[in-house]
Amino acid sequence: IPAGTPLLYDAENGVGWTDPQGWQVYLGTDPADIDLKLAEYQVIVADLLERNLQPVLINLEYLHAPYYRLEH
Repeated sequence: IPAGTPLLYDAENGVGWTDPQGWQVYLGTDPADIDLKLAEYQVIVADLLERNLQPVLINLEYLHAPYYRLEH
């Protein structure tokens, strides 16, 4: 999470933030495995940027099943 970034809370998606590149990120409501979720987030972002894809949402609520949504 970039320093100074305000955290958000959504009842459906949990704790998150708006990435400086414009997409929403959510980690879920359970603080367990936060370090693993943040590491997985970095992997997903690197992969998306390498493929020149722009997500609107990256959700890591369930570490075993993270997902992202692309712009339409």
